Amino acid sequence: MIVTLIILAWRPAGFAAEAGKSASPKWAAATVEAELKRLEPVLKELGLKDPFGRARQLVGLEKDWTSAQTQKMWQSRIDYWRAVLLDEEG
Repeated sequence: MIVTLIILAWRPAGFAAEAGKSASPKWAAATVEAELKRLEPVLKELGLKDPFGRARQLVGLEKDWTSAQTQKMWQSRIDYWRAVLLDEEG
């Protein structure tokens, strides 16, 4: 349960400082969902019944996937989850 709180509460430092549009967005609802599915088994092994439930809610609420702020925020989250759950560098 603590893992869930850490994952969902974490925000990248200064994520609100950048506004504008990203030239070629890497993250969109479909790409974030695919990455969450890839990471999900690790959390299920720890006994979580709904891993990334809140993250999926945030995906549904996202209004502008092309904004630089949105791209930076999701990239930072994904990098963090990869590092913590899979020991991968971003």
